[in-house]
Amino acid sequence: MKVMIVKRDFLKVSVVTFLVVMSLFVVELTNADEELPKNVILLIGDGMGPYHVKLTRLCLGTELAMEAMDETGPSYMTTYSLDPKDRITHKITDSAAAGTAIATGYKTYNHAVSVDFDGNDLETVLERAEAVGKATGLITDVFVEDATPAAFASHVEDRGMYEEIASEMASSGVDVLMGAGRGYFLPKGKGSHGGQRKDGRNLIEEMKKMGYVYVDSAEELEKVEINLNEGEKLLGLFGGFSAMTYDVDRQNDETINEPTLLEMTIKAIEVLSQDEDGFFLMVEGGAIDWVSHDRDVAAIVAEMEAFDAAVEYAWNWAMDNGNTLVVVTADHECGGLQLTSDSVGNEPPTGVPISENLDVDFIMGITASIEYMWGKIKDGADIRATVLTYTGYALTDEEIKSIKDAGKKGQMIISDILSEKAGVLWGFTGTDDGDHTFLPVPIYAYGPMAEAFDYVTDNTEFGQQLFIAVSGYWH
Repeated sequence: MKVMIVKRDFLKVSVVTFLVVMSLFVVELTNADEELPKNVILLIGDGMGPYHVKLTRLCLGTELAMEAMDETGPSYMTTYSLDPKDRITHKITDSAAAGTAIATGYKTYNHAVSVDFDGNDLETVLERAEAVGKATGLITDVFVEDATPAAFASHVEDRGMYEEIASEMASSGVDVLMGAGRGYFLPKGKGSHGGQRKDGRNLIEEMKKMGYVYVDSAEELEKVEINLNEGEKLLGLFGGFSAMTYDVDRQNDETINEPTLLEMTIKAIEVLSQDEDGFFLMVEGGAIDWVSHDRDVAAIVAEMEAFDAAVEYAWNWAMDNGNTLVVVTADHECGGLQLTSDSVGNEPPTGVPISENLDVDFIMGITASIEYMWGKIKDGADIRATVLTYTGYALTDEEIKSIKDAGKKGQMIISDILSEKAGVLWGFTGTDDGDHTFLPVPIYAYGPMAEAFDYVTDNTEFGQQLFIAVSGYWH
């Protein structure tokens, strides 16, 4: 089957015309002499903008796998959502609307999860993959009910409907589901086994009866063997109720028994590749967004490195096995991360920029997230001693006073102090949390149909190309 690549010139149409075009699916098609991929692996760095990539490259001193994977260099796409009242006005997106655009090919309003403006369900690319007989998987390092993974396997009018999202995921038929968030799979109760569901349902037990094998630790995940052809599926819920441990913090707790995003990716591909018809897998580096909200430079680099390790594995697997499309992108940018021209410096022969103002040694020497340090401080630890222990930086008396004066928002003051020391700028500073922006996000692609993503200019078009990749056609 030959691929039809959707291509539009968004600069030549007004927003209203664009919506009409979208509603009628009147598109200009160009032929691509390339077969459809058997497998599609989509990796989403939640909150990852172009400067997240550049910062990580500078700190690691080498090109990232996602950059090396795409021979033509990244494309970029817009991420805006639409106002629910006039359905035209551009809004800075949240992960729900952005995830919906990627998963369905349609714009919607913030907080909507794969439903349109009237609350009607929108078919997702995961559902399309299932409809054409492919195996499917969703994995994340935050809770599986969060907006981005939810957009691929559930349909609700508000992203905060976590019980409903978990219920829909449990009945979605997805073959591999892994991340944090077991609380919304378990009924309310006391102790470590107590959940957050008010309806009394135990979705884990229900899913076991559907053929799911349940694991809740890195050791169990490594040992588990799933026979997809005999109807077995994999459910892995790790860490806390909301997220897994940040990568930079894993070294501070020897009791951590959670798999990395790479380890989950390896197991997911191992299971899904058993399907002779191919598979669709979405891998989310969700913690990138969370630490970007915190303006946590060191944690961003650690999470980006962990995400890129999953990208590298997927890319290597695709090269070894063939007929696999690997696409890397983000749902939006978070924090307004910036690097000054002095931070970039000149390009040496290696192609890795030299940092002038960016204090790479300081960033790479930080051994805990700001959230982890703030937790210690809230428990009574001394501010100066805590920051010094994990960063090597001695706060001044004036800086300590500003942290104390900020009260509960003191964590963000620490973020700004450390960012200034590191030589990184943000679009949001002070006691306000870092937020999403209008910045376009990069796309990297490898394999059959990779060239289709060179034409992408908006997240809806990205989603439409995913549908073509998994099934050969858009609606």
